[in-house]
Amino acid sequence: VNIAYLGIQQFVQVGRVARVNYGPLEGKLATIVDILNEKRVLIDGEGIARQVIPIARLQLTKQVLKVGRGVTSGKLRKAIAK
Repeated sequence: VNIAYLGIQQFVQVGRVARVNYGPLEGKLATIVDILNEKRVLIDGEGIARQVIPIARLQLTKQVLKVGRGVTSGKLRKAIAK
């Protein structure tokens, strides 16, 4: 199957920036730090405490930060600042 044909251009991956679309964090940007299973990811970001959230509550963006899996909050903030 040609993925470009399906219109899928963004994938759940470590470093992907996403917008939270539900709950008290709605509208805030976060970065995926780790993938726990096919439905849940660990996110972190400015103004967001590191937490597990369902993928269904995220809207993926085109931005991807070059960070490793399980990056610390301090290193993530430095990557965001660049």
